Amino acid sequence: MTEGPERDYALQQIEALGQEPFKEDPESGQRWRDLETESQGSAKTYPEDLAKLAVTIGCGADEAPYVLAGLIQQLDNRFENKLAQKAQVADAFLHETDCPGARGLSEENKTKLREMRRF
Repeated sequence: MTEGPERDYALQQIEALGQEPFKEDPESGQRWRDLETESQGSAKTYPEDLAKLAVTIGCGADEAPYVLAGLIQQLDNRFENKLAQKAQVADAFLHETDCPGARGLSEENKTKLREMRRF
């Protein structure tokens, strides 16, 4: 934009963008920092917690084996870089005596689970 009244007006309009738009409320700021610290801890245990939850949901006898079949389709995405947890869940899903939700599971899904537990 060339110099002139339009340029001056545009610069005047964006002048506030160069200034700090807020003052930190110390109490609120501390709460956010505490939440950040707490979240870092839960992020470390998330894969293990997710694995336990998947087993609990998938092994429930209600709606067997449909819930489990749906979960199997999601395991690759949910545990993309967490092969140990994926193998743990797959192994749990293959034990019909301990996992009632696995009763009636198709051979195709059982084969997928066997492949997942080999990492």
